[in-house]
Amino acid sequence: MQCGTWHKNIQATCIIHIFIHYSFTRVLFGSKQIELDKPLTRYCSIEGATLFAVDSVYGGGCSFLFRNDELLEPAFDDDFTHVTDDGRVFKRGGYPYRRPYGWNRVVALKVKGQYENDVWLGAPHHRTESSPGEWPVSYHGTKEIASIKIAEGGYDGDKCSADAKSGQGLYGLKWSIFKSKGFNEYSQYDVNNIVLTFGRKELNDDDCLLTDCGIKNGCVVQFAVKLRGAGGPTIIVFDEDSLDPEFDHDFTNECDTGRVYYRGQSQGFLGLFKHDYHYKRPYGWNRIALKVKGKYPPDDTWLGTLVAGSERTESSKGEWPVSYHGTGREGAQCIAVEGYDSKRWRKEPCYHGQGHYSTPDIEVAAKYYTKPFDQNGKKYEAVMQNRVNLSPGNTIIIPKEKTHAGAEYYVTYSSDDLRPYGICIREVKEDSSD
Repeated sequence: MQCGTWHKNIQATCIIHIFIHYSFTRVLFGSKQIELDKPLTRYCSIEGATLFAVDSVYGGGCSFLFRNDELLEPAFDDDFTHVTDDGRVFKRGGYPYRRPYGWNRVVALKVKGQYENDVWLGAPHHRTESSPGEWPVSYHGTKEIASIKIAEGGYDGDKCSADAKSGQGLYGLKWSIFKSKGFNEYSQYDVNNIVLTFGRKELNDDDCLLTDCGIKNGCVVQFAVKLRGAGGPTIIVFDEDSLDPEFDHDFTNECDTGRVYYRGQSQGFLGLFKHDYHYKRPYGWNRIALKVKGKYPPDDTWLGTLVAGSERTESSKGEWPVSYHGTGREGAQCIAVEGYDSKRWRKEPCYHGQGHYSTPDIEVAAKYYTKPFDQNGKKYEAVMQNRVNLSPGNTIIIPKEKTHAGAEYYVTYSSDDLRPYGICIREVKEDSSD
């Protein structure tokens, strides 16, 4: 609410008293809170300047944030202070939505109709699934006064903290990020895997100067790492913290030479008749490695001997066998971040009992369970590469004579016993046969 004009040497206390009747508690000028015992000339020197009165937001009874009521949409406030995680999975924009449990989201901003359309907000009701065209949810920590500026004018790059050198171009910034993250120039991830965004727009012209994009010293430019198919186009974008490019392996142009590989060993019967499990490598696929080292207690024995680019054929002691799980783009993004969700079994009939299904044959996983998706005018499919605990009581093995799919199925009860460590991607070629 606008306070109106003021005259020189009027104490701020007088202004505050004017609004006591309206329950306003603070007065702002230029996003600065005016102190009660200071002359207004300390804050501005122009007669007729506009002041703003703001109310208080209460969290648990304490006034902690001032606001302009015209910016707010109280119908969408939601107090999560005493709400706890009950295990349900929520999604927004196809990504897991981590609700702010323990927080009071007491200030819902009025944003409906502010942009071209409201599709990015999704359906306005409590739900677990994403809406078509909806954007994912993220959080940004800030200070009280900065939160007012963001609420009033959105994110202003001039006021965000980063370092942009004068005269630097987008390609130079990509190189700075690339080198700071320690990516190998000759690995699957080159500098062109860096995706830059600023002001909700992707920056695609590498020859453009930062200043031409409205980026100044102190601005924040967001970046992500893109996954590529063998041909190079962007397929899926992930947070680079989820990836471990040192262990990527592109099998796209490799074929089976007859060499046999093993991963994991059976327990046998009474310690006898043990055998190693055959590892069918994902020939014809591009395997992107997920960052899983140290993720599961107590150690990384389940992964086997970790040697980048290793060509070992034998199993390591305590290593788990490899399996594959067909999925779609959104499924791959979710599983890569959250793992397999034991609380949400597949809705379609589970012919061999409830559990997480995987198979040692990637072609079987692709044929029956992938959901091809379009990207850059082409179709792609994605399969998760896992390590599976085949110890009795953790997973049952359905023989191929019963699956009628040409390979065994592994039905794993707990997500702790099926651990994704890679994403395999390939282009779906059109069948040219008559």
